[in-house]
Amino acid sequence: MGRLIQFLVEHPVLLFVLAAWLFGGIGKIGKAAQRARSATAPKAGPRAGQRSAEEVAAEMRRILGMDDAEAAPERPAPVSTPAPREVVAPEPPPQPLATALPRWQPATVTTHVGEGIERRQAPASGRVGASQDLGALGGRTLAAGRVRRADASLVDLADLKRVLVMNEVLGPPLALREPYAR
Repeated sequence: MGRLIQFLVEHPVLLFVLAAWLFGGIGKIGKAAQRARSATAPKAGPRAGQRSAEEVAAEMRRILGMDDAEAAPERPAPVSTPAPREVVAPEPPPQPLATALPRWQPATVTTHVGEGIERRQAPASGRVGASQDLGALGGRTLAAGRVRRADASLVDLADLKRVLVMNEVLGPPLALREPYAR
């Protein structure tokens, strides 16, 4: 017996399986005893508040008109009276909204659309991104007679952090980018 206990202590999974098997057997024995007790117990009548099968059958026969011998007194049909209604005055028709502008002033006023862009300062160089303002549109301001150098770049390499951030913001999404060559 000591070797069995030592084996079960060394292998706790087998101990768990053995315990589950024992509890399952005990549960089956309990259910069988409960079924035997309920089979020998006398059948109880209808519970309180429930009608017997005969009373239900008699009610159904009466409703279906199959039982003429026992005619139940008929109840008079309820008289329906219409509910009193309140008379509501109709709403006046909608009136057009009065405009806040006087008649002599035109309805459309020209706005000053391009003034903010016109007042902004152009970048110091012809390179995009030379302006430190993120809201500035940047853009190239090359003079008409200037020739572009071969080593000139489109971005200001002095502010490389800003260039990388703007590349991520304005570039295509990661899913649409081409994979890098390995």
